[in-house]
Amino acid sequence: MKKLIPAILVSMMVFATATVNAETFPDGTDAQYDQENSAAAAETEYDGDAEGTGMIESVEPEPYGHYVQNEDLSTYVYKDSSVTVPAKVGVSDVPSSYDLRDEGRVTSVKDQGNHGFCWAFGTIASFESNLITKNIGGTSINLSEGHLAYYSGHGKNSYAVSKYAGKDSGYLPDDYSNYYVSAATLARRYGGVKESAMPYSHLDASRYHNDRLRVKHTYELVDAAMLETSQTTQKYNKTEYKKIKKLIMQNGAVATMIAYPASEKQEKEMFGTNDPSKMKAYYSSSQVPNHAVTVVGWNDHYDRDNFHNKPAGDGAWLMKNSYGDEFNNNGYFWASYYSPSISVFVSFQGKKNSGRQIYQYDGAGVGDDILSADRKVTAANRFKARKDILIDSVGVWPSEAGVKINVKIYVNKDKKSPQSGKRIYNGTFKMKYAGYHTIYFSHKVGVPKGARYSVLISGKTSDGRYVLPYEVKINGGYTVRPAALKRGQSFVKIAGSKWGDMKDEGAFSLNGYTYRLYNANVKVFGVSAGKKAQKIQTEKKKTLKKGSKYRLKVKVLKGKRKLVFSTTNSKKVEVSNNGTIKAKKKGKAKIIVRARPTKEYRSAKKTITIIVK
Repeated sequence: MKKLIPAILVSMMVFATATVNAETFPDGTDAQYDQENSAAAAETEYDGDAEGTGMIESVEPEPYGHYVQNEDLSTYVYKDSSVTVPAKVGVSDVPSSYDLRDEGRVTSVKDQGNHGFCWAFGTIASFESNLITKNIGGTSINLSEGHLAYYSGHGKNSYAVSKYAGKDSGYLPDDYSNYYVSAATLARRYGGVKESAMPYSHLDASRYHNDRLRVKHTYELVDAAMLETSQTTQKYNKTEYKKIKKLIMQNGAVATMIAYPASEKQEKEMFGTNDPSKMKAYYSSSQVPNHAVTVVGWNDHYDRDNFHNKPAGDGAWLMKNSYGDEFNNNGYFWASYYSPSISVFVSFQGKKNSGRQIYQYDGAGVGDDILSADRKVTAANRFKARKDILIDSVGVWPSEAGVKINVKIYVNKDKKSPQSGKRIYNGTFKMKYAGYHTIYFSHKVGVPKGARYSVLISGKTSDGRYVLPYEVKINGGYTVRPAALKRGQSFVKIAGSKWGDMKDEGAFSLNGYTYRLYNANVKVFGVSAGKKAQKIQTEKKKTLKKGSKYRLKVKVLKGKRKLVFSTTNSKKVEVSNNGTIKAKKKGKAKIIVRARPTKEYRSAKKTITIIVK
């Protein structure tokens, strides 16, 4: 008898706050749409104090559902379990039966052995199927579940700041995790490697535990689309099931969870046998999942009489298990549509390692919970460009389907506010699914090497709440150990308050637990700029009287006039977006003029010394 370990925790919570006037978002359409807004954004300077935003007073949380506890497994149950289901997917022409194996879009059945890493096997099986569907990996693709399982819980590394999310790590006891953690691990570019890079049979071998292997990735995660259904033991929602079926047809197998028998006695009760070779179909009325599997097909007419315990009607999902091909029907089994535990579906979608630049601080993804408020919350991450970058996309975590996410990018002129400087991008996107998603821009925006830039995001749900897009830690929580929160990298702004540094924000209490927010959940991706040289002509030095203003003399002799300005000391010398400086205090400061990179040109830089007398 194999060791069947409860290994899933899916914790999702949404907070509601005291009612405030909702702020209207710009219109958006689907996930691949963005709209430039030419209106100037209002700037609120952060005055540098350490008092924070008063988040505890501004956000009074209220649970959006409740946990169901079963031994060492906790699963969150929504008050309205349909909130994460998209309104439209395109559900026409869905056949009554379907099997991805018939199209060669399923990899071989694996064996998780005595570890409870079923969540890693479910993730990788879905990921592999998507790569096959895209003709990227080939039908023989075999990715390492061991790499994902091990490095989901061992994320510390010493690589470049903002490249591999600092020291953030999921804190995972052996065998215990969820699809949010596996998505966060792949999204930070850990994993997606071939089985030979870290064989599952050598999971505990120290030679595979090092920084270089940790950040290795042959394939990248693009999306982890998450859907939730609302079936009961007596009824299931056919419309929701059609959406999931369409997702399977379009993108490949989806990972899910199920209440699976955890003993020989339960196997006898649910399958009608404890002979592994005869376990083909089962139904359980339990609502608490304890095992991860992968959906590879369905049959609307699968006879209810095939089940030892009779469900309310016909119909079943075809599941790929991870106990080897001697278990179930060559490693597969049928599970009734009426099993209430089969309620969360995740489509892991990827592509080849593109070599694109990545900037990130969030290594733990959403963490222990998902939060929201009814007052607008804007999150920001500030990065320093390691080299010229043309930003073409960002990675975000919408809490449910239909969330409208607004993205703004600023090249910062000083260190005060993440909203300072020149705004170079503004777009709004409507997300089809909950989960992790890459948002692609309609055009690339250039940031020059060495410049500080900020990415601001805010998210509004379909019922008017606002997303809190941060890693969340619960004192005594299950999954996450954020450890790389540093001053000056992640910020928060609640409507009516100033920008606050997340390092200064305090904790708040809910239902006997203490919550703390960490890094903002937004990653930045981009490609290299062109090779042609730009040339800037400026004065080298200028002496000004205190209180005076002066417009810098800057000419672009070669290239395109896309200039950004910054100051080394804003207390002495301020600089505007058009190069007008104001002498504030006696002393010396430097103004840095940069020409932004483009597809044709690399960036250029000039430094002007300002002396204030």
